[in-house]
Amino acid sequence: MAVIKEPIQYTVGIEDLFICFEASKDPSTNEPTYEPDVYQQTNITDVTFTPNTSTFSKWASNKKIINIVKTGSYGLGFNLAGLSRIVRDKMFGNEVNRGVAFEKATPKEYPKFAIGIVAPLSDGNKLLRWYPGCSITPSEKTLATITEEMTVNDVAYSITADALLFNDITVVELDTGREGANITATQFMNQVVYDESQLETLFPSDPLVTVMPDTAIVAPGGTRQLSVTVSSVTDDSVTWSSSDELIATVDNTGLVTVLVEATTGETVTITATSVEDPTKSDTCVITVE
Repeated sequence: MAVIKEPIQYTVGIEDLFICFEASKDPSTNEPTYEPDVYQQTNITDVTFTPNTSTFSKWASNKKIINIVKTGSYGLGFNLAGLSRIVRDKMFGNEVNRGVAFEKATPKEYPKFAIGIVAPLSDGNKLLRWYPGCSITPSEKTLATITEEMTVNDVAYSITADALLFNDITVVELDTGREGANITATQFMNQVVYDESQLETLFPSDPLVTVMPDTAIVAPGGTRQLSVTVSSVTDDSVTWSSSDELIATVDNTGLVTVLVEATTGETVTITATSVEDPTKSDTCVITVE
């Protein structure tokens, strides 16, 4: 039997808060769909995660032979320096008319949304989580006068993160330092991750390089900025190259410059190649016109 000594990791504070609101559910499966916008807020002072658990134990022959724990939901307690009024109104389902929101005493179901958090780790990696089935719980708020020693008081928000009816998922977690992790923090937080079936669609196992646009027309002496996305890698940088620098050149940001001497009708291929996996690339064909 070998003794393995592994270094420990621990969280070093907490970074931004990410919020994405649910748009609808598939009525036949209860699978959620989310709005395309993910709101990023630089506002977390601290957050507490409280699992709501139930336990089943079975005793036999004077011994506990089964001990099963189920976490059905989490209570998320946020202390925030503030919150965007747009996000706050959407969280509470406020219907606003000319800047005025009216709250009624009638029963209501608060909107569903996903909460994402990012926590740096001591080894330079990051711990990221999506809680895809959240709703707000109204809590007590206090307004206080300012004094000569001005302070900005945190605002407490209580959020319940339930399991999705679709697949029973309560939380999805990425540790970028885990063996086999090839998803960047930015890629993970760009949309809500709520089911294992999304992994291959959102983050293909093989690196994928995409140059936009794939064709362009540029006049002699003109320029065109190209963009590139690289998925399923830890290093998303690329190298740019031109198939004929007597027609056009490209710099390390993807800015293409067609030479003044270029002739109308000539074409040149601009290629972006993944630094991490040079076998993966994509192109844009530039036509001089």
